[in-house]
Amino acid sequence: MKYVIGYAGIPADLIDQVKKASVGIARENTISLFCKLDKKTYDFQHSRFFIHEMHKMVQSDHHNKLGETGFAIICIKNGSENDFIREFFPSTLVIPIEWSPVYGSKMERRISGNDLIEKFTFATILAKRCLTAIKKELRERANKTPLLLPLENFKSLVLAKTLRDLQTNLAVSQDENSVIKQHLALFEHSHPEQDDDESKLAYRLDNRHIKFRAPGKATHGFARPDKKIHKMQCLLSGRRRLGAPFNPGFHFDCTRGGSPLTGDFANCHTTEPSKLTGKPHLNIAPNDFVRI
Repeated sequence: MKYVIGYAGIPADLIDQVKKASVGIARENTISLFCKLDKKTYDFQHSRFFIHEMHKMVQSDHHNKLGETGFAIICIKNGSENDFIREFFPSTLVIPIEWSPVYGSKMERRISGNDLIEKFTFATILAKRCLTAIKKELRERANKTPLLLPLENFKSLVLAKTLRDLQTNLAVSQDENSVIKQHLALFEHSHPEQDDDESKLAYRLDNRHIKFRAPGKATHGFARPDKKIHKMQCLLSGRRRLGAPFNPGFHFDCTRGGSPLTGDFANCHTTEPSKLTGKPHLNIAPNDFVRI
């Protein structure tokens, strides 16, 4: 597996020191992105830097050469990281770390920088382990895992919370596979997997009693997005969930009863839902892209 990992919240006077140590931090098979923080708190431009760089990579990946590449951000906690982390949800894994700068002599600042480099290195190892474990779940259990359910259109009181809690607990985990299994088990209590006697494919029922049925091998979801209408996060969320890559054509066949599905559905690039009618079902991708 390969990785793209961003390092966020680095003080401006330590950015060069951290960049020089990048080979030791990231190790092999990794593209590193570094962004200095000129202020004491994260702002919109800081998150946009990473989103823009990752989007540029994915947008130019016409032959899915990044299909085995995981994306993660490691950010320094400074009291403003929650809004920053929210910008990447649910496409990119974010791992916050504890580190406080030491102000003083040149030597003291260098020691402080070395401490940051060490924390980045350990967090990078953790991020890679987590991405590998999530990818295994998304690839080997694509037709069964709830991790790929669309956040807006699968109406649930627990889906978004499950994903956010999973990310939070992975960041401090020592056994990422067990953490994933524990969170999926909790989700199952609210939306258990059910078998469809007719199609033989499993489905999950949301709070509107809409069946989200896995596609089997018929994957034709969000593979070719129209760059004129989609936002950067549409594409990123259409390729990765919590940083791990999944089949870009994956989607759910959504039905309710025996008649064509009709209802209000969000789309990945719009802010307001609109009334849609399936023929007879709707195809809904993990990033909430809807195709009739």
